[in-house]
Amino acid sequence: MNPNSLRTLSGHKKTIDVFKKLEGNFIFRIWGDDGCKDCRDQLPEFAFVLHAASVDEHCIKQHLVERLPGGEKKGELVSEYNITRIPTIVIEQELGEVSKDKKRPFIEIARYVECEDIPAADYLAGLITSHLSK
Repeated sequence: MNPNSLRTLSGHKKTIDVFKKLEGNFIFRIWGDDGCKDCRDQLPEFAFVLHAASVDEHCIKQHLVERLPGGEKKGELVSEYNITRIPTIVIEQELGEVSKDKKRPFIEIARYVECEDIPAADYLAGLITSHLSK
């Protein structure tokens, strides 16, 4: 997922400012496929916002999805996260210390699915704002 170099900061300033508020205890999980038109339309702009907001690369997890006949999706964590459409972006917040089984507890705070009517970054910025104001 490469940022769209044709974008300018001015059109995304409010959205970028929201993403800048997130600290390192957030994970961005992104499911997509290079052959998917919706992914090619949405993900470069989303990558631009993450880059402009200086989101740490270690907080971004990309998951390649294979689209099978009949609309089924196959790929890393597809069934665990109930991925039925791509692109899908899930933002998780780390809640605390590493557990005995060496796993970190995370909670999903926002989800963008391809069928939304507004760009992924703008949609998620609204959900992040609501989450941070709680």
